[in-house]
Amino acid sequence: MKFRFALGGCVVLLAVGALLFSTLGTPPDVYQPAIARRAVGAPLCPWRQPKADMQAFFPTATRFETRVAILSSMLGSLRARLGRWPAPEENPIYVHYVFAGPRLLGRVAVQRVRGQFGAIEVVIGVNESGQVRGVHLQRLREPAAISRALLSQPWLSSLCGKTSRDAFRLGADVPQITPGARTSARAVLKGVRSSLILLEAARELDATNHR
Repeated sequence: MKFRFALGGCVVLLAVGALLFSTLGTPPDVYQPAIARRAVGAPLCPWRQPKADMQAFFPTATRFETRVAILSSMLGSLRARLGRWPAPEENPIYVHYVFAGPRLLGRVAVQRVRGQFGAIEVVIGVNESGQVRGVHLQRLREPAAISRALLSQPWLSSLCGKTSRDAFRLGADVPQITPGARTSARAVLKGVRSSLILLEAARELDATNHR
C-alpha cells in the first residue's frame, strides 16, 4: 500500500511497510524501442510503477515514451558537472518523456544507488525547467527504521523544486535525518543530483539535435 501527498506542487510517494518489495518486473506497457534494447549494455533499472508515478508527478499526463540518450559527446562536460566520470549505466541512459497530449510536461529517470544495506531504486520526475516534481523510492532493502526515515514525507518533499545547481547536502539545503539513516540518505541525494545532471544533459542533446 502506498500513500501520495502533494506539497506545494510536489508529489511524494510513501511506501507503507518499506520491506514489502514488489516482485514485478518492468510493466508490459512501458515503451522500450528496439534501439534502446540494443544501445544500452548496462542493466536497466526498471520503472516499476510508471502509470502511478507519472500521474503523481504530472497529474495532467496522458502518456509517456521511453527513449535512449547517448551522452558520449558530453563526457567532458558531465565529468565537470558530476565531479566524476559517468558510470557505465549513466551513458547511454533511459529517459522517460511524459506528455499531456502532444505537450511535453517533463521527464522521469530511474537510478539505482548503493544504500548502506543494498540497492535503493530512486525514481525522479523533473519538469522542463529542470526542477524536481517528485521523488519515489520504489525499492529499498534498508532495515525498517532506516526505511521509515528515508520514506518520511517531510524529508522527501524537501527535494521538490531543487535543480542540478543545488548542493543536496544533509543539514544544509536538505533537512538532517536520523543518524542511522545518513549513509543511505547521502546515497539517495547523490543519485537525485546525478539524475538531474543527466536529464539536463539529455535536454541539451535534444535541443542540439533539433536545431
